[in-house]
Amino acid sequence: MFTHLIVQPIFNLLVLIYALVPGHNFGLSLILFTIAIRLLMWPLVKRQLRQTKLMRTLQPELRRIKREAKGDRQKESLMMMELYKERGVNPLPTLGGHSHDSDLRFAER
Repeated sequence: MFTHLIVQPIFNLLVLIYALVPGHNFGLSLILFTIAIRLLMWPLVKRQLRQTKLMRTLQPELRRIKREAKGDRQKESLMMMELYKERGVNPLPTLGGHSHDSDLRFAER
């Protein structure tokens, strides 16, 4: 299933680019393929970068919350979630890192 849904379309795209490149240069095909994948992934990366930037601006307030909670995990999480709602931040996209990037690199192999 993984092969049919992920690997085969990626391979077909690479073969298509290879067929369209003059002189059938495989190195140039890989470069163009990488650029195409990056362009397809740009909306996800842009959203992730925005969320990361927002989280970075919240760091001083998150430190203040940790000081105020004094080890009370429940109070700390409640205050953090309140802050996230107030600022419109979703902390989950920043936790993933570049997992979508590594998944595609794994699928390329």
